[in-house]
Amino acid sequence: MPRFPVFTPMGIGLLLALASAPGRAAEGSAGAPVNLPAPVVRARQLLSAGQTDQAERLVRAALASGADDGLLSLAGEIHFRRANFPEATRAYEAALALNPDNARAWWGLGRIEQAQFRGQRARDLFSKAFALNHRDTDIILAYADFVTDLASKSILLDNVARLARLLQPERAQRAVAQRLIQERLQGRTPSRLSSPYAAYRLRLTGFRPTTSAQDGILVSARINGGKPLHLLLDTGARGIVIDARAARNLALETIVASRLGGFGDTGAGESRVALARTVAFGDLAFEECLVEVSDHSLTGGADGILGADFFGRFKIGVDPQARILQLTPFDDATAAPPDRAPLVDPKAGSQPAVPAVGIRNLLLVKARVDGGKEGLFLVDTGAAFTAVSPEYLPPTALPPGHPVELMGAQGPLSAAFRVGPMALRVDGLPLVEHAPLAMDLGPISQLEGIDIAGILGYSTLGKSPFTIDLRNGLVEFARAGRH
Repeated sequence: MPRFPVFTPMGIGLLLALASAPGRAAEGSAGAPVNLPAPVVRARQLLSAGQTDQAERLVRAALASGADDGLLSLAGEIHFRRANFPEATRAYEAALALNPDNARAWWGLGRIEQAQFRGQRARDLFSKAFALNHRDTDIILAYADFVTDLASKSILLDNVARLARLLQPERAQRAVAQRLIQERLQGRTPSRLSSPYAAYRLRLTGFRPTTSAQDGILVSARINGGKPLHLLLDTGARGIVIDARAARNLALETIVASRLGGFGDTGAGESRVALARTVAFGDLAFEECLVEVSDHSLTGGADGILGADFFGRFKIGVDPQARILQLTPFDDATAAPPDRAPLVDPKAGSQPAVPAVGIRNLLLVKARVDGGKEGLFLVDTGAAFTAVSPEYLPPTALPPGHPVELMGAQGPLSAAFRVGPMALRVDGLPLVEHAPLAMDLGPISQLEGIDIAGILGYSTLGKSPFTIDLRNGLVEFARAGRH
């Protein structure tokens, strides 16, 4: 049976961004108040363990006995996990109506705003939550994302490390690592553009790891002026990740040891976060770039993975058939992006671009398999195949076909099956997928803290051009790709 390198490792994002992932917290978060009703404690433990249905039943039963702001706030977290933002908002607002000092309700509202690219509003809500509770590590990390002063941010990360040391040791370790990276950079933003802020047009090459079929696209990069490296362009990953073989003789400066998570049955692998003086793509150049170096090979046929967020200061146009990556600067790049407003083209009577949900530089779009349920699909050129979680497929799509053996960042991935051709609607736009997979996406949903119904992989995205805007959270598919 063929082996396909499919899913991305979530590289450096695991270290730098996942520290704030809500799905990883134990009750309360370390440092949160412990004098909470027993149902809240138990339900949050269930939610942290990925047992969302059980947590929801427990909260509903407890709320039947009377309204409680802690239970309502937790109900909001459950709705957020299910990506039901309207219900989450109602639950948080109901909690605040009972107790305006409920910090986690303010934090929850901030998460909703942040996920919908309303950063200014999110910042204000996180600040309010932090003013009410500066010992909840979820709240501290959310607030710290908007703190630019190095000394202040280091204090916040130190507080997270101390508060999480006993109950959440992994979170404590990530906070320490994040502080070390901040201090090494002395408050400077990593991956700063050192070439002119202008339009760039990069050539891509086809990625054919094990078969004659093209499973992705590669970008050529030079790190510290070394030999060209072929990196898989991956809209479903964060940062740059290369394997140890590719890192030889690159004079990378190791900052801290790390653990590389992602798909696969063998668990997280050893890695290290290093600093590169320069990363260049032809005339396009960046300085002081973070690079995660994996102890084992991630993707056969490539030297590593390049998360599309590395180009996040540009509008990113991908033309898989022409093998062109077009990077277009924003007109107001120096200003903070405004909060995203509803998108309607009055001339066309429809949306010119699809508004996405953003989870730490990953974009998820609403999609529905015809006859199935609507859910969030990760836009992921690093996945060779489009995949759907079975509960979002129509009953007629099951039982699935023959199993397919996949390779993820952490080894073989079991329990993936072929299903028949399906029609997808991405926020109302029709797309066709001829050879999708059905597979359990619970692990990646738990990792990211929100239910992911499916993955729009290269088998779908590679058919026609598309554009992603990580600044404003927009995805635009070419009309040629709408069937």
